[in-house]
Parts: sequence; structure tokens; C-alpha cells
Amino acid sequence: MWKLILSTVYLITTFISVELRISEEDNFQDRSPRCESSFSLSFWDLPMYDSLMSLASGKADLKVPVTVVWNAANLVDLHLALALRDWEPAVSVLKRTCGQSSNINCTYFSNPEYPAPYKGNGNPCTLSVWKCNKAICQVRLDFIDFNLGEPDAMGRCTDDFLLITGTGSNIKRICGMNTGQHVYLDFAGEAPIELLIDVNSALATERKWNIKISQVECCKRAPVGCLMHYTASSGKVKSLNYAPTLSTAVQDPTAPGPGTRQLAELNYGVCVQMLPGYCSIEWTQSVGDKYSFTVSGDTEALDPTVLGTAAASVTGEMCLTNFVIIPNPTVDELPSKTDRFCGNGFPTVVSSSKPFVMTVVTNPATSPTEVPETPDVGNRGFSLNYRQLPCV
Repeated sequence: MWKLILSTVYLITTFISVELRISEEDNFQDRSPRCESSFSLSFWDLPMYDSLMSLASGKADLKVPVTVVWNAANLVDLHLALALRDWEPAVSVLKRTCGQSSNINCTYFSNPEYPAPYKGNGNPCTLSVWKCNKAICQVRLDFIDFNLGEPDAMGRCTDDFLLITGTGSNIKRICGMNTGQHVYLDFAGEAPIELLIDVNSALATERKWNIKISQVECCKRAPVGCLMHYTASSGKVKSLNYAPTLSTAVQDPTAPGPGTRQLAELNYGVCVQMLPGYCSIEWTQSVGDKYSFTVSGDTEALDPTVLGTAAASVTGEMCLTNFVIIPNPTVDELPSKTDRFCGNGFPTVVSSSKPFVMTVVTNPATSPTEVPETPDVGNRGFSLNYRQLPCV
């Protein structure tokens, strides 16, 4: 506390200026925008004296956001947020919607009416995301709120979808319900990452989205191939569009039955950062959800007493189209002969291979009318718990 008070007094009495981030709004889309510029203002020029003294006396929260508007030829918003513990400016927060661009860290991309549903005008809704600076390698998309139409019965996003281009990451289209999910995207050179949301307005589906876009420095990037990256000692991982409820799509008449919720044509890694003192990772089905690992086969035809148990698990060469891969696994404390898991149940799996990664593969559908020989019926995807295990 004394260090904080002395630092505050020193800043005030020595008339030190700080750097502010400038986001240039005018003609933003006419060029490749730079991340930020520097502009100096003295603390005496800001309405911060009372705030700083309140902080020093412990009467206010440690983080005080202050916004100043500088009226120049090109209107410029100056965003200042001091984290007094480290005297570092916090990130700017910017809201963007259809037909716009951003090169600011912590941008929120939402439909124009948000939080109300998207009305649409027949045209795709697009956002261009430029690098904030040369030290940036990735962006992280957090789906704060994301509800589009579901995929078709084969898992293809044909009516509604988020299309991601300009990235080196292995991701194509995302649709369905993905609130709470996140993905990491690699920049491909200096070009922007393009986000395009298109919907079939002929369908009576309520759609809305609010996506937080965080820029990730190269030194803090998620490992290559990790579409999802988790850093806690334990947590829950869900496949895209996972829910325990049935898909509303219906299979082709030649293969009747409810469709799959899983998104097709994906091959990505779910990575967990190994923490100090931990040497292995355990994967288990979500408790109380018998559909939490239903990734292949006819889920609806399965005996309900078997569904969601290890007895409904399929492994090895039987997993051809939809499956997860966990390297060098042990099952029931015995080494497994295979690293592939599919079916409608999941055994407790432990792996000591580093890095901690689970690879997700979904069927490469090739035609909107193609029906596989053994269709997936009523699959939900997966909802798995992970837990890092201490070294022994």
C-alpha cells in the first residue's frame, strides 16, 4: 500500500505524462490501419486527481477507466485505463458490426440490433480484423453470445454460418449454438482475418451474436494446431454446437431419423497447458449427461441403459469418420492398444504425453445430397471434463 501511495504522489508531483492509445475512426476501411499511435497528456490535463487520491487512500477500486475525447480534424477517441498495480494501460474496448474493420485489441463484433435478434437485409455481415501490431500472431474469438441456425442433418453449415478466411488455422464454417466457446486463429501474414456471417432469411430462426476478439502476441500464442486452448488445472471441453438436445434437422428420406449436431469437415486440436507440478491429464464424460459423448453411429437406436457408458464406447479401426484422438492413453489404468475413441460412450482415459492435446476429427462430407453407408443419427458431439494429475 505504501508503495502505491508513494508512486501515486510521485506521479502527481512530478507532472509525468503518459501514453494514450489512439484509435483512428475516420476512413478506417480505406487502408490497412495501424494498431495505435502515441499521444502524451499530463495527469493535470485529466479529471483524475480525485480518482488517484481515492485510490491512494484505499477508497476506490484499483482499476479506474478514464475516457478523454480529443476533438481534432479527424475525431479521435483517446481511451485511458490505468491498472495502478503495474502502471500499465489496459486494452481499449471497441464495438463493431457489419461492414466494418478493427485493429484494436478487445473488439466486440455483434449484429447491429444486439442484444435483440438479427433482422438481416439479405447481405452477409462482415468484419475485417487487422493485426494490432507486428508482435501479434493470433486472435482469440470468445463467443459471448452465439446463436445461428443449426447445421443440416449431416453436420454441414449450409443455411446459417460464420465463415472465417485469411487465417492459417484449420477451420471453415461454424454454425448452431456456441455460446461460451472459443477458438484461436492464426494470422496468415499481414492480411486481415475476415469474419463473414451469412443467414438464410427464409428460415424462421432467431439469430444473434456477440463475439469478443482479443489479439494475441506471438510470445503468448496458443500452440500450433490448437483451435481451443485451456490453461486451468481442470475444466470442461465441448464440441462445437454441443447440446444434449436432438438436432432439429432430419436425415435424407433414404436414411430417416434425426441428424447430428456435430459440425462436419473439422480436424483440430483441443489443447491444455500443462501446469507446474502436473504430469498427466485425465479425460472423463460430463456427469449427469448421458449424451456427453455421442459422436458416431445411431444414438437413438441404442439401449438407453447402455448409452453414455464405457460399454457403448468404440475404439480403434472402427472409428472411421467421427472420433477423438488421445495420444498414448491408459484406460482403467491399463495401456490402451489404440488412441481413437468414438461411439456413444467414453471410458476414463489418462494420458501422460506432452503437450496435453486431444484431436477432434469429424466426417469430410463431400456433397449436400450424399448419405454415408452408416449415417450418424441423433449424435450430439461431446462434453468432456479434463483434470490435470499431479506428478508422483
